[in-house]
Amino acid sequence: MDDDRIEISFDGEEEPPTLQPAERLVITNDDLKNVPDHPPARPQTFGGPVPGQGAPYLQYQQKKPGIVAVSQGTVLQGAVAGLVGGFLAWAITEPLFGDDQAARDISLILIEMGVFGGLIGGIIGCCLGAAEGVVSQVWEKALRGGAIGLGIGAGGGFLGGILGQLVYGSLLLLGPPTMGTVMVARTIGWSTVGIFVGLGQGVGRGSGKRVVNGLLGGLAGGLVAGFLFDPIGMVVQTGTLSRAVGITILGAAAGLAVGLVEEMRKEAWLSVVQGPLSGKQFILYEMRTRIGSSPKCEITLLKDAGIMPEHAVIENRGGSYVLTNAQTQAPTLVNGQVVSQTRLHGGSVITVGSTSLLFEEKAIGHQGI
Repeated sequence: MDDDRIEISFDGEEEPPTLQPAERLVITNDDLKNVPDHPPARPQTFGGPVPGQGAPYLQYQQKKPGIVAVSQGTVLQGAVAGLVGGFLAWAITEPLFGDDQAARDISLILIEMGVFGGLIGGIIGCCLGAAEGVVSQVWEKALRGGAIGLGIGAGGGFLGGILGQLVYGSLLLLGPPTMGTVMVARTIGWSTVGIFVGLGQGVGRGSGKRVVNGLLGGLAGGLVAGFLFDPIGMVVQTGTLSRAVGITILGAAAGLAVGLVEEMRKEAWLSVVQGPLSGKQFILYEMRTRIGSSPKCEITLLKDAGIMPEHAVIENRGGSYVLTNAQTQAPTLVNGQVVSQTRLHGGSVITVGSTSLLFEEKAIGHQGI
């Protein structure tokens, strides 16, 4: 055999006697001259592992946010916005009303209490309504939500102030004022304020479910704040500080309660696990939820240049959530795979642009696909 030839045979097997030399696999030195030292890199496909990281969507499924992290999007946001609104409401109303106890006609007292309640309800409602847009930095939504919260909160606050004063006056007919008398009147009045503050949050976001959540949360927040106001006043011993603490608690309690009700009643939601709004939660209230960079979308993602004005749509089809890519200029990925339409499962990771959102639904819990 020539020196520049290599014969390949199988160990442990005898060569068939009929095998001819021409039928053997023979590799010459010339065949090896064009073989590269390193094999070419495999082309990377959507859904393939990222070097050094593994499959990204598997990491997100394994590291799902806990209850505290997930609830931050609704509960903490509402509590902080309400607290700020309550403090601002006190700062604005204190110079106007304060401890003025001069005798006045009952009609003037009712109007004064109505204006007092209207300012409180309007300012708290404005802060709560604008919070979603401020956090997402979608100023069009912030202005719209704040304006609706201001209007509905002010109207409800005016009604609550008058109602509380009427109840207080009626209870006075039964005997001298007591701590219980004042607490009952204030709780009724502030609960009314809270109901309308919460109502403004649902109306401002255009969602029937959020209207119910707002009503329940606002009522709970008003009850808590109204019940605590006078005991706090007894502790701090000054009207100014008592009102500062009480009105601030009213705002914080209303925002916190609305957030808690939304958290308890949610059925499906998205948590941003990668991207500019990482950590933000979006609850899926509507039968049809649009994801895109346009402020008209229910979920607006502005800071990602790879996201189209209307990038993808999630539809609730009888409790089954289906995602559809809304256009062809940019892909929508689910668990790393490009999709045109697919059913979502708990643990699915949606990627639009450079933003990834973890889909969860309460009915399925935290199971992956």
